[in-house]
Amino acid sequence: MDEHLYIIQKFSCQRTLSPMEKSVARALLKEAPERGGTKNAAGESPIHVAGEHGNRDLVEILLDADPRLAEIHDFFGNTIVHTATVRKDFSILEACIKANPRSLLVRTLYKGQNTDTGLLPVELCRDPQTISWLKNQMKMLSEFGREPSFSPCHP
Repeated sequence: MDEHLYIIQKFSCQRTLSPMEKSVARALLKEAPERGGTKNAAGESPIHVAGEHGNRDLVEILLDADPRLAEIHDFFGNTIVHTATVRKDFSILEACIKANPRSLLVRTLYKGQNTDTGLLPVELCRDPQTISWLKNQMKMLSEFGREPSFSPCHP
């Protein structure tokens, strides 16, 4: 295994990063941005793991290296936006939408399923406040003509 990828994966399991860890992560991703999309044995990339741990620092660094990371699916067919929606983690949602607005409109992707039949993040949510917030974000995207296609990105 790439020892630098191991460092990125280790950082993704933390809640926050020190200034030194942020610098190291930026340098490693600048050297090889594809590290951010490499999946572990569970089918999760560092952005999925960082999102599950609420590590906004690393999520932002990963999205700075490659905004398309907000659109990749984990083993279960979810993007980081789906996971953050279910967890009601607005800081992760905001980071994803800021870096890649179209990530809000990427559907889940399950085996044997195409992107037109999956669920949008808002469709996975059961919390009225989160649903309202997401619908407002989607409305703003469509009003500004930034409504994306529903095709997923697989770096």
